[in-house]
Amino acid sequence: MTDWSWPRVVLSMLILAVLLTLVIAGSTTTEAFGTYNPGWEGSTTIRELGASTGASVEVITETTPYTQAQPGSTVIIAIAPSDQYDDQDLARIRSFVRAGGMLVVAEDVGGGGNRILSGVGAETRFDDKIVRDLRFHGPTAEMPLATEVSPDPLTRNVETVMLNNGTTLVTENETGSLIPLGSSNATRDASVLISTSSYSVVDSDGDGDLDDERLQSYPVMAVETVGNGRVVAVSDASLFINSMQDEASNQALVSAILTGHERILLDYSHAEEQPPIWMALQWLRQTPEAVALSSLLGLLALELLVRRTRRSVT
Repeated sequence: MTDWSWPRVVLSMLILAVLLTLVIAGSTTTEAFGTYNPGWEGSTTIRELGASTGASVEVITETTPYTQAQPGSTVIIAIAPSDQYDDQDLARIRSFVRAGGMLVVAEDVGGGGNRILSGVGAETRFDDKIVRDLRFHGPTAEMPLATEVSPDPLTRNVETVMLNNGTTLVTENETGSLIPLGSSNATRDASVLISTSSYSVVDSDGDGDLDDERLQSYPVMAVETVGNGRVVAVSDASLFINSMQDEASNQALVSAILTGHERILLDYSHAEEQPPIWMALQWLRQTPEAVALSSLLGLLALELLVRRTRRSVT
């Protein structure tokens, strides 16, 4: 048996600690809304909930998978999308939806959600002004409790949801003015699923003074038919982050959105760079030649290890 001196043991433990640190650093991120960010503002929970439904959950870093997905059995979720989707990206997304796919767009106020909604031909828009509830809310009025929930498979087991600096849903009327989605003369292709209470207010003129604003209920989640598919607009991407899953019925809402699909794609095609280890694994999955090469190298490494072990024994 090989004699292990303390210096060698300490060195081995140090090397192991360094390797573990590199693995953790290479497989996680601190990006807000990142699906590999286990912190409070990350969205690792969505992958876990998706996997619990039995669906295949994948993170996509380009829009090509929109053209390769089976629309009838796939839901694609864009959490806090940026405004960097170009015309080719939008054409791919539009084709997926119109062919029968389901697209969920969760807006981070001032983000690129409206570019996607417009690009796919939806009439729903994000107002991008913060909604507050002066009576039903969490720690602050900027964390309103949306208490009005319409029965739908997408709201199964949902009683209320809590937003965190979210916005509202609007559409254009005949004169081009923006009005709350669900108004009498709003689009007939969209159905409002969740709204705030009637004690809610939006700073519509941007002057910071809420005293002159009207208290009313505002839509925060809706589903709209586009072609043969559906577009679900969620006015607050924070509903998908880890720290908000235990608030109100937020986790039930995320689960309802994810349920009933064979494949769940999380669109991070225009987000910050993903962790290198996960990027490498994704590349391996998508490149048959790389899979074959890595398998061969693994077998060679195993053979070398077996031979070395045999020499040590003899």
